[in-house]
Amino acid sequence: RINGLDILNNCQGKTINIEFKFSKPFPANCIFRKELLSLSMTPIINIFTKSAEPLINNHKKDSYRIFVDRSQPKAYEIIQTLQVKAHNSEGGKRLLKNYKSFERFEFLKDNQKDFYSVNTKKNSKGEVFSEISFFSSYIMDETISIDLLCSNGDLPSKLKIGDINTCDLKGVDTKNVEIPSETRRCSVDGNLLWKLVSVLSFSYQTILSKKAFFGVLESYSFLDNQSNWKIYKLLQESIIDIQSKSTYLIDENITKKGTLAIFSIKDSKFYTLGEVYLLGLIISKFLASFASINSFCELKIRCLDSKEILHYPASFGKKALI
Repeated sequence: RINGLDILNNCQGKTINIEFKFSKPFPANCIFRKELLSLSMTPIINIFTKSAEPLINNHKKDSYRIFVDRSQPKAYEIIQTLQVKAHNSEGGKRLLKNYKSFERFEFLKDNQKDFYSVNTKKNSKGEVFSEISFFSSYIMDETISIDLLCSNGDLPSKLKIGDINTCDLKGVDTKNVEIPSETRRCSVDGNLLWKLVSVLSFSYQTILSKKAFFGVLESYSFLDNQSNWKIYKLLQESIIDIQSKSTYLIDENITKKGTLAIFSIKDSKFYTLGEVYLLGLIISKFLASFASINSFCELKIRCLDSKEILHYPASFGKKALI
């Protein structure tokens, strides 16, 4: 982020030159050119909300296939079901109820007896689709509307550089500087689900050893993907040791106890020190997801080759105590 640009508000010029001064030399194999720098760049992801085609639930079928647009079945891929509403099929618009997700146990909070379950299936042609099942004490016909989180599947990977060039904001020109990557899909089976369930009981203290850390990381890495496997092996080879110790800070006049995680990393395994810094940001967020409420986790990375020490601010936990 570049600060202090408000001083330019009263300037009459149309162009500006920015000079960068780097305190450390670049790697020998890194040829630095001005074309490598660009302002107003941000990563994007092909995810958006969309409503599925309404369906009639007459309580005579075990499940119903969800169609986003049956005229273009390959144009959309369902990522998540956000909301399921039921309307009286005779009245047309009168809202009857909101179905709750069975997987999230939301129906238990209000003692509701109406919930839904979504399953992913594959037909004989290898096409993957989603089906929804309803469990209800209400036996009248209902019109079901479903709000979804969708993507365009593998369609974006067919685009070329510069093809994404439309924007709803006036006066803003956009284009993609890279070819969109293909969708990474993971196979979910009972073995993976049991691993994820066991991880729920972990805290950040229990994973601050190299063996335990990689045991948890493996559950989230989906190693059947070749790219994920290479990244996982790189981390195994570069992270030499993990240590931890207690630390304290004052937050809103309250002294809180947390943990300082110290990762010793062989930074020569990475292209630049910047990649190590970005890795630290991800690890910091990952550890914070295991920290409980009113606790925190700090991260320090010791670069064994360059002798650099990278510090990251405290990340407060959000995990509820069981």
